[in-house]
Amino acid sequence: MKQTIRVLKVEQKTSAKGDTFYSVETDNGRATIWDKEIADKLVLNGDKLVVVEWSENKQGFKNIRKVYSDEYIGVTEEVVKSEPQNNNKFADARAEKNKSIYASYAKDLIISGIEEKEAVELVKRLIGAF
Repeated sequence: MKQTIRVLKVEQKTSAKGDTFYSVETDNGRATIWDKEIADKLVLNGDKLVVVEWSENKQGFKNIRKVYSDEYIGVTEEVVKSEPQNNNKFADARAEKNKSIYASYAKDLIISGIEEKEAVELVKRLIGAF
């Protein structure tokens, strides 16, 4: 999954099989990198925010598999926090749809013979009940 991290320290290590890997300390915990190019990119960008592909397997081992485009390196926290606004768009669209549904309920009540003010008040009470 894409995740924004701050790299605190990168250490080169050797596995029991003799393979070289990199242990990375981040603000999100420790992770492993098996690709030298990725490790080099993180070392060069030090204490900046970086968008990476972060994965965790069933045993709990965390790996960084990719650094997303250089344009993300060094982004400010304000930019990172402002990106997930799609969730707000969804919530706004849902709220608008709900208004339409509630108006339809009120209309149905009015058609059934209930006065408009009473129908609106009844719908408001039903919304509050949920």
